[in-house]
Amino acid sequence: MLKEGCNVSGFCGFTGKTNNSADVLSVMMDKVKHRGPDYTRNYLGKDASVGFCGLGVGYGKAICQNIHSEDTEVVTVFDGDIENYTELRKDLEAQGHSFIDDSEVHLISVLYREYGRDLLSHLQGSFAFVVVDQQEKLVFAARDRFGVKPLYYSVHQGELVFASEIKSLLAFPEVKPTLNKPALEQYLSFQYSVLEETFFSGIYRLMPAQSLIFQDSKVETESYYFFEFTPEQQDFNTAVSQIEDAVLGAVEPYKESELEVGSFLSAGVDSSFIAATAKPKACFTVGYDDYNDKDYSEIKYAKEFVEEFGMHHEVKYISPEEYFNALPKALYSMDEPLADPAAIAFYLGCEAAAQHVKMAFSGEGPDEFFGGYGIYSEPFALAKLNFVPKIIRKALSKALSQLPFSIKGKNYLIRAGKPVEERFIGNAHIFSKDERKKVLKFSTDASPLDLTQPYYDKAGTLDDSTKMQYIDVHFWLHGDILHQADRMSMANSLLIKTPYLNQGLVNIAAKLPTKYRVTPAKDKVAFRAAAMRHLPKSFAQREKKAFPVPLKNWLAKEEYRSYVEGYFRSEAARKFFDEKELNRLLQQHREGKIDNSRKIWTILNFLVWYEQYFEAS
Repeated sequence: MLKEGCNVSGFCGFTGKTNNSADVLSVMMDKVKHRGPDYTRNYLGKDASVGFCGLGVGYGKAICQNIHSEDTEVVTVFDGDIENYTELRKDLEAQGHSFIDDSEVHLISVLYREYGRDLLSHLQGSFAFVVVDQQEKLVFAARDRFGVKPLYYSVHQGELVFASEIKSLLAFPEVKPTLNKPALEQYLSFQYSVLEETFFSGIYRLMPAQSLIFQDSKVETESYYFFEFTPEQQDFNTAVSQIEDAVLGAVEPYKESELEVGSFLSAGVDSSFIAATAKPKACFTVGYDDYNDKDYSEIKYAKEFVEEFGMHHEVKYISPEEYFNALPKALYSMDEPLADPAAIAFYLGCEAAAQHVKMAFSGEGPDEFFGGYGIYSEPFALAKLNFVPKIIRKALSKALSQLPFSIKGKNYLIRAGKPVEERFIGNAHIFSKDERKKVLKFSTDASPLDLTQPYYDKAGTLDDSTKMQYIDVHFWLHGDILHQADRMSMANSLLIKTPYLNQGLVNIAAKLPTKYRVTPAKDKVAFRAAAMRHLPKSFAQREKKAFPVPLKNWLAKEEYRSYVEGYFRSEAARKFFDEKELNRLLQQHREGKIDNSRKIWTILNFLVWYEQYFEAS
C-alpha cells in the first residue's frame, strides 16, 4: 500500500540544546497520531529533531523511505500532495539529479538543492513542509497557496518549534498555553480565528502562500503568491469548456488510485460534479434524525443522484444528542474555536465515512472563486436605492441600526446605507464591534475592518460582488472552510481531497468577467454551465444550501438550552463575558423576540473549547 504524509512535527535551533529530543518528539507526534496512524518517519540530529506520520493511501507515488537527502545535510518533512510531481521529477532528472525513492518528501529535498527558496514557484498542490538545511543552519518552511494544509510555529529559547496542529506544539516542554485575548475579540465577529497569532499567545499560524525562514534564532515570513481577480472579456462557451477541462484534469489522477475513494455528496452542483466525473466507491451524505424536510436535509436529492448514476450511498443521520455530545471532542480537534455549526456535522460525517474509505473528495472552493454564495448578489439588490442621495441612505442606516426592535425591511435599509467595506467581512458576521464591547469584559478597540480594509484596498476598482468574493478567498476560505475540512477529517484519520483548488482551475476563475460568475438572478453561472455537461439540469442548477444545521430549533429545546446555560454561568464565562449580556441573549432567544442562535453558538463554542484546553485535566 502506498502512503501519504499527513503531519509534520519537530524543533530545531542549531544551539545544541536537543536534550531528550527523542522523547519530546515522540510526545509531540503522539498528540497528532490521528493524522497519520499508519506509519512514521523521523530524524534525530544534533541540531534538529523532526518527524512526520502518514496514512496508508496512494494513487501513484511510492512509500517514503527517508526524510533526508543522501548526506543528511537537507532534512525534509512534508504534509500534502504535489499535483505536478511527475513533471517536476522529470525536469530534475534531466538536470542530473538522482532520486533515492519516489516520495514527495524527497522531491522537496531535491527541489531545494536545485532552486533553494525559489522552489515554491515550481510547486502546485496542497502542502505544508519544513526543510532543515544543516549546512546553512537555517529552516525553510512553507504552506500552500490557499491554506489547505496547516502549519504552526513558535520560538522558545532560540529554538523553532513547529507542527501541523497546535496540540502538538503544546507538548513541547517550553510552550505553555496562554490565551491571546485579541484573538477572542475578532473571533466574535468572524466566527473563526483570524489573526496570525492564534488563540495561544506566542503560537503563530503560517498563513496561506507564506514561507518562513528561521536563522540565528529569528523568524522571518513573506508571501510568495497573492490571488487576485483580473476579469477579462471572453467567449462564454470557451470559458465553460476551460472550466470543464480543468475539473476533469483535477479529478483524473485520483481515478487511477489503487485505493477505494469516496466522495461527500450534498447533491448540490459542487459535490455532484465531482461524483459524476470521479465515479467514487461510495457517496456520503449527512442528515438529521428530526429534521428531514427541504430546509435542513439534502438526503432526498442525494438519493436521487446516486440512483441516477448507479452509485453506492451511505447516509449518516445525526441526532441532536449525538451532535452536542460530539462538540467537545470536535472543538479539541479544531485546535481553536470555530463556530460554524456545519463543522460538527462534518466531523460526524467524516467519522462515518472513515468506516468505509481512507480518502474522500470534498467540494471546497467553487463558491468563493466562481461566485456561489447568495450574498454576492446583494449589491444588485441594494443598487435599487442608488437614486436616494448617499447622505440620506447613510443617515437612515444609522438611525435604523439604533432601533431595539425589528421592522420589515430594516436590515435591507441598514445595509443599503453602508459601503461594501463596512457591511461585509465575510460569509459570517456574528457580533459587530459595538456588540462585542457590550458582551466582553475587555476591549482592544480593534475593528474587523482593521483586517479586511487592506484587502479591499488591493481589490481597487473591482465591482462590489467581486470584492466580496475577494474577501472570502483571503479570509473565509482558509479560516473557516478549509480549517474545518482538515481538522474534522484528520481527527478521524480520513484524507480529504479538494480537486476544485487545482491551480489551473483557480486561474480560470480569476479571469472570468463578473457576469460569468454572478448576476442578479444566478450564481456560479459559468461553473454551472460546465457541470451541466455532465449532470442533469436539476442538479447542475440546484439552489445553494450552506450545509444547514437545525441549530435554532435545537437551542429552543429545554435540554439544550440548559446545556448552554450551564456554560454561560461557568467561571470561564464570568471571566471573559458580561453576565447580563449573556442572559439577555438567552432570554431574547428563549422568548422568540430575536434569533440569537448564531451569537449564542459562537460564545458557547469558545467556552467549550476553553474548557478543553485550559480547564480539562
